[in-house]
Amino acid sequence: LTSFTNLKKYLVVLWCIFFIGFSYISFFQQDKYKEKNIYWKKAFAEAPTYHAFAYMLSRRYLEENNLQKAKELLLEAMSLSDDRYLSDLALIYYYEGDMDKSEEIYNKAIECGINKAQCYRNLSTIYLKRDKDINKSIEYAKLAVQEDPYDDGYKQYLQELQKINK
Repeated sequence: LTSFTNLKKYLVVLWCIFFIGFSYISFFQQDKYKEKNIYWKKAFAEAPTYHAFAYMLSRRYLEENNLQKAKELLLEAMSLSDDRYLSDLALIYYYEGDMDKSEEIYNKAIECGINKAQCYRNLSTIYLKRDKDINKSIEYAKLAVQEDPYDDGYKQYLQELQKINK
């Protein structure tokens, strides 16, 4: 019985040490999670060869409208993985005003089967804005709806284009 009492004391002390230790570590790690930009910067710094961290950090820079930094990080993410981020890269070129490069990359993304509905939808916008070609824009909007018939946003966009065409 006394050995059980002694073991119980040791377990309580051990539990207290773990609790205090983890509390201490958590207190100093909490800054990582206060703001998403800080989190992704630290995550990328700790694991610079993991493509998802570079991608998510590029998204944060895109939200801040820092296109150059977003593009650099996105290209870094693409160098660490496959072509999964092509549609995001095309979007950055679109925001920069390089519609031709954006169109080229969207078409490559479609060939790779990446975000096809979104790519068709964005190509539709390019053809409308750059070429003023409403018919080609409607054609690509229809492809977006065919690719993802359950997305109401694509359907609404197609309806708006058809109203403009009348």
